[in-house]
Amino acid sequence: MQDIVPDLLWNVPEVQEEIARFLVTVPEYRRAEQELYAALEPLEPLLGKARYGVLMDRLCGYLRQVQCVHYGFGLGLRRELIRSLCL
Repeated sequence: MQDIVPDLLWNVPEVQEEIARFLVTVPEYRRAEQELYAALEPLEPLLGKARYGVLMDRLCGYLRQVQCVHYGFGLGLRRELIRSLCL
């Protein structure tokens, strides 16, 4: 039940596609994306595919949580609601 609202707000394929289309038009995003991948590229051979995959999964999970909280605060939601939606 707790996953229903976040799924309705954030896990909508059409919204994700629109966000992706928008982000490619933002030069700062493209630059940050390129810098991130350039920094991560040398890590895979050092860590191996499995550990690198775990690192990326954990990084993405962390960033999703941060993004969710920022989004909730930006909407002016109460902390209790943000906590129930994001955590």
